[in-house]
Amino acid sequence: MEVLVRDYGLVCISRPGTDVAKCIFNSSLLSKYESNIQLVSEWCGNNLSSTLIRRSLRLGQSIRYLVPDAALEKIYELGLYGARKPERSVLQPDKSCGRVPTAKPLSPTRDNYSESDVQLTNSPITTTEDTPPST
Repeated sequence: MEVLVRDYGLVCISRPGTDVAKCIFNSSLLSKYESNIQLVSEWCGNNLSSTLIRRSLRLGQSIRYLVPDAALEKIYELGLYGARKPERSVLQPDKSCGRVPTAKPLSPTRDNYSESDVQLTNSPITTTEDTPPST
């Protein structure tokens, strides 16, 4: 480790709740090569931990996008941490539920009304621009 710190240096990215400077100060090896150590504050939060992954799996929550797809498949395949592969999701509803009703548009279009729905009159169409000002 001394060769690495002495000859190449270190970059330390801090995590929330840790004091990297204190860790360096408390280590005789690291404090000896303090000038070769660059401290970087975490600018992008990354509170992801194995504990969070295991807890989420125990609670039946998805960990998709938190771990690589291959790792996720292996976790489900082996049932690690009590994980069970979800049978369905909001984006892939249960196929046994039958036909999903379609929504009708709020305003009429050519395709969703018939002639009997239209009331024809001989009255001219007027707009507020056509109406003379009241006196």
